[in-house]
Amino acid sequence: MSLKILRRKVVLNDHHPTSLSHCCRRTSEYDVSVKKDTSGEIVSSAKAQLEVDGEKILCEGVGNGPVNALDNAIRNNVERLAKYSTYLKDLKLVDYKVRILNTGTEAVTRVSIESTDSKGKNWFTIGVSTNIIDASFKALVDSLDYKLFKDNAPASVQ
Repeated sequence: MSLKILRRKVVLNDHHPTSLSHCCRRTSEYDVSVKKDTSGEIVSSAKAQLEVDGEKILCEGVGNGPVNALDNAIRNNVERLAKYSTYLKDLKLVDYKVRILNTGTEAVTRVSIESTDSKGKNWFTIGVSTNIIDASFKALVDSLDYKLFKDNAPASVQ
C-alpha cells in the first residue's frame, strides 16, 4: 500500500472515498489459472470481480503468467469501471519485483509494483502475503487506488 494512502487511513483516520477499495467494495475476489495444454504451451488466465457503485463487473484476461493475466483482466476492462475509467485508462505497469521475506515453503512474499500514467508520474505500491498471487493482486489494486487518489477522482455512490 502506498505510504500516503496508509497514512491517510491510519494516522488521519481518513478512508478516502475516491479509492478503488471504496468504489469497488468487493475487490478481493479473483481466480487465477495456469495450465499446460497438449501442445506444451502454458496458458494463464484470470478473473477478478469488482463492484463499482453497486454494479458487479467480471473482469477476465489472459497473459504470459498468472500476474500478467490478473493485470490484464483489470486493465482490459477498465472501460467498464464507469466514472473511474477516464482516470485509470492511462495507467501502466512499469516494473514488477518479488522479494521473499523469510525462508521455507510458507515464506512471506513482498511484491513491489511501479506504475506510471500519461503525465509521466511514477509511483510504487506494495502487496504482502504468503501467496505471491495475493500479494500481487493487493499491489495492483493499491496502484489503482493511488491513481484515483492522486487524480482526485469523484467519490463513489455508497
